Order: sequence, then C-alpha cells, then structure tokens
Amino acid sequence: MSLSVGMSFPIAAIILATALAYALVGFFVALSFLLFGLDRIDPAARTSYVFRALLFPGLVLLWPAVILRWGRAGAFDGCKPAPVARHVNVHGLAWVCLFALIPALLCFAVLQARTPLIDTTSTRQDGRL
Repeated sequence: MSLSVGMSFPIAAIILATALAYALVGFFVALSFLLFGLDRIDPAARTSYVFRALLFPGLVLLWPAVILRWGRAGAFDGCKPAPVARHVNVHGLAWVCLFALIPALLCFAVLQARTPLIDTTSTRQDGRL
C-alpha cells in the first residue's frame, strides 16, 4: 500500500477540526473571563492589564478549568482561603513529577531521533524503492 500525494487523511482532518473547535471555545472563554470574571476571582487584578494579556494563552488552553473555577467563584465569598501549606505541598509534588518526566521524555526523543525513518537497505541501485 503506497501513499499518494492526493490521498486525504480523514483522521488528521478530524483531529485538526477538534483542536480548532477547542481553541475557538477557549478564545471566547478567555476573552469573556478577562473582561468580566477576573475581578470576581482576584480583586487585586482589577487595574493590571498587562497581567491579563499574559494570562490569555493559558486561559485559552485551560478553558474547562477556568469555567469550573469561575462558576464556583461566588460560592466561596464567605469562606476562609485554603491553607498555604497545602498549595505548597501540591506544587512540590508537581515539580517532582516534572523533574522525573521531562528528562525521561527527552531521552525517549533522543532515542527516537537515532532510529532511521526509512529503511535504506531496501533501495535499488537507481535510488528508488
């Protein structure tokens, strides 16, 4: 089975369409959150517009979490904030996981780069397969 130039890849088209839909929804959620919801979540960010611009790419990618947090923002108005120690412990665990995961992924990428993508032993004298 050989691949021709005109052959379409429906799975790739579906993946790209899904990624585009996810990004579009994320764009509109991020825009509306920065305009209307950030002040409700963090009152200290009311006048920092450069900070909002820096948040935008992350909000586009993490829009499901943004919607959940934004929806629960009014429910915690009278409650005490969570202890800082718990947040520090969770962040420490995340850094340890990243510390182990990133080198493993880099080693895997280097090993994959060393393996040839095309088997050159099966080529004919004129260079064609």
